[in-house]
Amino acid sequence: MRITDLLDVKSICLDAKPASKKEALDQAIDLMVNSGKINDREAYKLSVYAREEEGTTGIGDGIAIPHGRGESVSKPGLAAMVIKEGVEFESLDEQPVHLLFLIAAPDTKDNIHLDVLSKLSTLLMDEIFVANLKAAKTVEEFLSIVDKAD
Repeated sequence: MRITDLLDVKSICLDAKPASKKEALDQAIDLMVNSGKINDREAYKLSVYAREEEGTTGIGDGIAIPHGRGESVSKPGLAAMVIKEGVEFESLDEQPVHLLFLIAAPDTKDNIHLDVLSKLSTLLMDEIFVANLKAAKTVEEFLSIVDKAD
């Protein structure tokens, strides 16, 4: 599965300005809902927040990869936000988050969210890739950067 198959132009925001971690999560959830992959917003939101309570998904280096799964997800998906000014996210390195990818996965035996998380984490280790995503001027450019790296 390719990362670009999971992203949708409706699920990417390049100028997010959340004031808090909660606001960042809620905005990302709304982006995911806009992509048409969620059939129950509230149930999905609960799954994302429940996962976050287990431990922060702010992995460090300005990146967060929250995720939720369950019957509220119709199809696997990704939402992405560039937060130029950063947002406090209780990250492992205590630094603000500037790039957030939200994963949505149906509740299936294949644990697709782990595959997506693994692939995305590998891509995000490339500092040039991350810098290019943050600098993208259009959603199409953002998608093209992901497509080339994927």
